[in-house]
Amino acid sequence: MSDSVPRTAAEVRACLDKMLADLSPMERLTFWHDLESHPDNAVIMMGNVATKTMLTLESAVKTIVASAAKVSELHRKLQPYRKAPNAKKNSEILRLDSEGKTAGQIRRLIRPAFGDMSESAIRSVILRARKKKSK
Repeated sequence: MSDSVPRTAAEVRACLDKMLADLSPMERLTFWHDLESHPDNAVIMMGNVATKTMLTLESAVKTIVASAAKVSELHRKLQPYRKAPNAKKNSEILRLDSEGKTAGQIRRLIRPAFGDMSESAIRSVILRARKKKSK
């Protein structure tokens, strides 16, 4: 190796090994410690910390996105098995409608089992079911 300035990491390492060969192990340890804690290295160290932090955050975000995708997929799979809260009441309304009952008659017939419901709400259930059938 010539006396020129080292340009690669391997050249720097070789140069340092040559210089540190004559030092005792304790002196070498002190040299490396001083090199790491030198104030000029604070920017480099902060850059390393920032890089590690960004990698950690990236990993965490990927994990969260994967978990959210998994939850979304499970929710989508569960949808067909979920019953609407008023499914029983709606099916009774549709059964009575198929028998030819009017909204007022249906209202009187379902009131004891399902509580009071307006005629417009009953018509809404019937129209929604008809719209769904026509699709």
